[in-house]
Amino acid sequence: MEKLYLQDSMLTGQIPSQIGQLTLMRRFKLQNNNFSCSIPLELEELASNHALEHVDLGGNNLISGVIPEGLCPVTDDFDGKFDCSATLCGCDCACT
Repeated sequence: MEKLYLQDSMLTGQIPSQIGQLTLMRRFKLQNNNFSCSIPLELEELASNHALEHVDLGGNNLISGVIPEGLCPVTDDFDGKFDCSATLCGCDCACT
């Protein structure tokens, strides 16, 4: 699977860490859902393997920890976004 677009799908809970097993994933959109979790480190692993080109997790209730540094380059050249809060920040990623 190269693209996974599940934006505006009323999803809740956690973003599955199994996403990291989709090693060909290039574009990943989960914005405007109701996730209330931290960002799985497995997404950072996809970015470090140079497969992942675009991530958009904006419009969720992401909590605890920081945005994994490896995801920052994935958002710089595209319209990827993170909704940063006091509990989810601390890196150089672009926050909205």
